[in-house]
Amino acid sequence: MAPGVAQFQARRRIRISCAVVLLLLCAGFLMPAAIGLAGSENRRPTSRPAETEAQLKTWFAELAHPDAKVRAEARMQLMGIRASRLPQLRRVVADSRPLSAEQVAALRPIITQIFLASEPYDARPDAGFLGIFLPNIEVFNSDEGAVVTERMPGFVGMRMLRDGDVILGVRLPDHPGSRIHSGGDLSTALKDSSPGQPVQFQILRQGRVIDLSLILDAKPLEAEVGVDAMREFNRQRLLRADQYWQKNFADLLKESVS
Repeated sequence: MAPGVAQFQARRRIRISCAVVLLLLCAGFLMPAAIGLAGSENRRPTSRPAETEAQLKTWFAELAHPDAKVRAEARMQLMGIRASRLPQLRRVVADSRPLSAEQVAALRPIITQIFLASEPYDARPDAGFLGIFLPNIEVFNSDEGAVVTERMPGFVGMRMLRDGDVILGVRLPDHPGSRIHSGGDLSTALKDSSPGQPVQFQILRQGRVIDLSLILDAKPLEAEVGVDAMREFNRQRLLRADQYWQKNFADLLKESVS
């Protein structure tokens, strides 16, 4: 066979193979592999698009909005950005000076949350974690639900919940909903949860019942030991967050506020 003919037939076989693969994908024959890849990505809590600097500027400006709901939404959005966006956020803060009192008050908790949410730690890969302390049994044992009194920076509970929220119900995917009466009920309801798993919470907040979908973090190994170990774990992480704050953001607040 002439070399030119052989090359032509080889290229033709490649085109036919590519077409067959494309048809199989469209028909769904290769879908299990695609689903496996998608499932792996969906387990990551940070599966959200990158924020533009303009969006960061809008959210930061809204921290000074006269409407408390707008301020709360902006704070939540900023707490959810990736740590890789912190240099852009620093530029936004620097360009926004003089800052309002509301912006100054909100900035450090926001930076702490962003920084710690990216900090690695030893964790159980099979257990979800909300990130709130349940230290006082008497506070949490009531017919009104589990009261949020202390949240841990760096975890989803800090970003999505508020002090004073009352957790009334929890529903995991493929599980029946659980009515929450106490901190013990909450721990039991979350025992089968997984990191990266969206969990539906029914919350009583300022007299209104709302539904929130929270994507859980991985449970630190210290949480298996007890409250004292978790408090030390939290303290060490806060020290690292404070070092980052002092090095990168503290100087921005030396100017007077408006």
